[in-house]
Amino acid sequence: MNLPNTTKLFLAVPLSEEEKLNIGDEMAELEIGINDLEKEKKEINDRFNKKIKSKESTLFQLAKQLKEGSKQDEVECHIEYNSPEWGKKTIVRLDLSEIVRIENMSEYEIKAIEQPGLFDKQNENYVLNIFSHFGIEVDSKLIKEWFIADNFEDMKERFNTTEEDFQRFKGMLFICPANHVDFQYEQDRIDMDYTIDDDDETWYGFSNLNPTDSSTEENSKYKIPENEDAS
Repeated sequence: MNLPNTTKLFLAVPLSEEEKLNIGDEMAELEIGINDLEKEKKEINDRFNKKIKSKESTLFQLAKQLKEGSKQDEVECHIEYNSPEWGKKTIVRLDLSEIVRIENMSEYEIKAIEQPGLFDKQNENYVLNIFSHFGIEVDSKLIKEWFIADNFEDMKERFNTTEEDFQRFKGMLFICPANHVDFQYEQDRIDMDYTIDDDDETWYGFSNLNPTDSSTEENSKYKIPENEDAS
């Protein structure tokens, strides 16, 4: 009987320099692969966490509605100005004929009540009158949109404004120039307090409610109504 005189065993074999380099490259690739997988795992977890939080938020809102027996929804309301006293306004919901709240009127509202013609939209110059009221001379053709900051919900929807910011913006005139033009104004009469970048638009905010007498000069196109006789 002939016995085998050779065999193979797993034994330590010194690595060549080339083998060492190959192992180093493979280790680096494995480490990168592991980091990529960890990143992918985190992104997947984040997506699922967002979905879970969204459903939890919906569940909370439904539970709150069920507990309170009501839900938040838009309701048509009537505004009674100078009620219950001068400078106040009362907001009444029409579906239940109940007072929602009583709050101070804005400077814009007070001025509109005291001088109806200043903000009369039947007047073709009403836009220019408003700008003159704020001490601003501007060609209305260069204006894309404008509004008076007198409603927190409107400001919040437009610019995600906080209540604290709204208190600073309240009563200000905001203008969005048409076609991104820089409208011209008299530098010594302007009071531009804020600029707000909204997507590709820039809104300019003005709070000057008392323009200087330069608005009554003969060469001024847009005079403040109450000062017209003085020119």
